[in-house]
Amino acid sequence: MATPGAAERVRQVIAPVVDAAELFLEEVVVSPAGRLSVVRVIVDLPEHVSGGLDLDQLSAVSRVVS
Repeated sequence: MATPGAAERVRQVIAPVVDAAELFLEEVVVSPAGRLSVVRVIVDLPEHVSGGLDLDQLSAVSRVVS
């Protein structure tokens, strides 16, 4: 079962990785999945950046976060 504060702890750990990729950490959700937990991380471009999210940036962040 996901404990209270789990999402905040995950956010603290991955925020530097997301920031280094020049992305914005939109949301972190930790949900129970049987005896394990599922972690969902949503990132986006910062508001001051126009255009679309680069899949190379996204995959690099995904590899480090995983």
